[in-house]
Amino acid sequence: MKSIRTLFALLSCAALLCTASLAAGNTFLDVPNGAAYAKAVDWCVAHKLMNGVGGGRFDPNGTLDRRTLATVLYRAAGEPAITTTPDCTDVRAGQWYSEGVAWALEKGILQGYGGNRFGPEDAVTKVQLAVIFQRYDGEEPVWPGDPTGAAATRSEVAEALMAHLVHRLAEPVV
Repeated sequence: MKSIRTLFALLSCAALLCTASLAAGNTFLDVPNGAAYAKAVDWCVAHKLMNGVGGGRFDPNGTLDRRTLATVLYRAAGEPAITTTPDCTDVRAGQWYSEGVAWALEKGILQGYGGNRFGPEDAVTKVQLAVIFQRYDGEEPVWPGDPTGAAATRSEVAEALMAHLVHRLAEPVV
């Protein structure tokens, strides 16, 4: 009987610790409250731009693929009507990302690789991320090349989203 009470007390303490961690604004188990990117992750979630990867995790060190970034930017733009369909052999119609990719291609924010390829499952590189945000802001950057192909992490994407979109999405989320 004593061991059951002890077990119950330990479980209650664990539940309180988890609740306290989440109450501090941290939505994900793998995003510490003090992390430099925690505010950006919370901002992206509050604005319904990014979600976790399941199991209460955000995967801050994981990568984000091109189809997801196109979808996130499409959401940030208010999911406007699409007037074209992608001419990419690797983007199938009717997928969760199809409209986001079509919009991003239509607006010239993301581009394909040539040969009618978009690379929807390819990780967004740091260079691509910088160029994509310049295009999103209406600039016409020159592609500098991507010699390292270093992928941007999900936390870096969240920070970039907040930095570039905070002035556009300043209204409170309902």
